[in-house]
Amino acid sequence: MFRRIRTSLVLAGGVVLAACADQPTAPSARAVMPDAPSLAVVGKPDISLPGLFEAQLWVCKEGGADTGVNFSFDWVITNFPSGSAYSNGTATVASGNCANVASVPTNTTGIRYRASVEEMALPVDWSFSSIAVDYNVITTPLIVGQKVSNLFLTNDQGSIVTFTNVYTPPGGPSCTLTQGFWKNHQELWDTNGEMVVWTGQTFFNSGKTYAQIFALSAAGGNSYVKLAHQYMAAKLNVNFGSDPTINAAIAQAEALLSGHTAGSYYIKNATWNTVATTLDNYNNGLTGPGHCPE
Repeated sequence: MFRRIRTSLVLAGGVVLAACADQPTAPSARAVMPDAPSLAVVGKPDISLPGLFEAQLWVCKEGGADTGVNFSFDWVITNFPSGSAYSNGTATVASGNCANVASVPTNTTGIRYRASVEEMALPVDWSFSSIAVDYNVITTPLIVGQKVSNLFLTNDQGSIVTFTNVYTPPGGPSCTLTQGFWKNHQELWDTNGEMVVWTGQTFFNSGKTYAQIFALSAAGGNSYVKLAHQYMAAKLNVNFGSDPTINAAIAQAEALLSGHTAGSYYIKNATWNTVATTLDNYNNGLTGPGHCPE
């Protein structure tokens, strides 16, 4: 009988012996929800389906659908209970992806292996948040800091380890970044775990996703696209810790966007342009806390 178990949150330096998990909490004071669509990873096996990941060790890196930021993980597999070495290596996993990093023989019933995975030095501006484990029989993973161990692998048991990290924009949390920065760094949109901007979510009632709207050009005076781009950038800036005094303009933008004709993403309107300019000035650092060095 296959069972799904998820470990509790682990902050850097913490120790958790496995149990059913609540939603972990990131150091940013916002909840990180590993199962939320905004943090979905590509290629993660479904452990409810037998045969998909038995005898396999998988590593996943929570993030948006867009990749580009790579993370390194050292893994070690030993024979159990002797503790003798079986195999080891280093895996590179891009944000938003999963990788099958190792496997053990499947034709040796009763033989068990034990694995560990440790996240290595993080890219600039990233910090450790939590580790979660999916596995299909009752065992007890041990998590200490950025390392999880006591993962058993057999001919009918596998483990999926998911690491969550938090990104802090360069220049500190109080400054702002432009809509151009956010357009080119969509792998960061969902990093803080709050679905303020989610690549796959439908943007208000436009019929297009956030990512699709951001890909549209505002050329020709399209006030909808102009406002949408600046709105998304402002939401992301505030979510990453920038001065929230822009929230009044954000609320104005939301009222305009939510009231627009369903299925439409085009309008020419002076009010829309005025709100977009207010948000643009904030995102560019002309108002508010100032612009971050990119």
